[in-house]
Amino acid sequence: MELRGRLHNVTTDVMTGARYLALDIGPIPSGIGSLHGKDLDIVLKPHREKRSLNANAYYWKLVEKISDLLGASRPFVHNMLLRDYGTLEVVAGSNVSVFLPDSPEADLLALESADYHLKPTSCSKLMDGKLYREYLQIKGSRRYDTKEMNVLIKGASLTAQSMDIETLPPDQLEQMIRLYEVNNG
Repeated sequence: MELRGRLHNVTTDVMTGARYLALDIGPIPSGIGSLHGKDLDIVLKPHREKRSLNANAYYWKLVEKISDLLGASRPFVHNMLLRDYGTLEVVAGSNVSVFLPDSPEADLLALESADYHLKPTSCSKLMDGKLYREYLQIKGSRRYDTKEMNVLIKGASLTAQSMDIETLPPDQLEQMIRLYEVNNG
C-alpha cells in the first residue's frame, strides 16, 4: 500500500522512548486495518509528480513520426535521439563504457536495442586480434530529470522539423515543457 501525505508531527514517549510519526494522509485507505500490529517497511521521501503524460506522449509521437518517415524502428530512432540529445550514464563520477566489435553490424545491434542505449566514440583498440570500438552508455529516458527530458523533447522536435514533420508551435512546446517542469519539481 502506497500513500501520499504530509508529516504532521514527530513525538517521543518520555516513559518508553518510543518515537511516533503523525502523518496527514487524507481519507483512510481500505485494508489499512489488516496492517495493524505488523512490522512494516516504511519509506518517506518527498513527493514528485510523475512525468507529464503530455510531454512523454509528445516525445513518443515524434519518435513514431520520424520512424515512419525513415522506415526505421522506434528503438532505432529513440537511440539516435538519445545519442544526439541524451544524458550519459555516470557511476562514481565516471562515464560507463563498453567495447563492442568495430563493425556496422555491432553498431546496428546497438541502435536497435530497447534494453540499452549506447553512443559510439572515436576510441578503438585491438583486443585478441580484433578491433573493438568504445561505446558510452546513455541513461534510459525513463530516468531523466526535468532538464534532461526537456533537452530530449526539444531535440526530437528540432530533428522532426528538419525532416519537415509537423511539430507543435514553439509557444505550445514551451508551455508543455513549463507544465512538465512544474509537475516534476
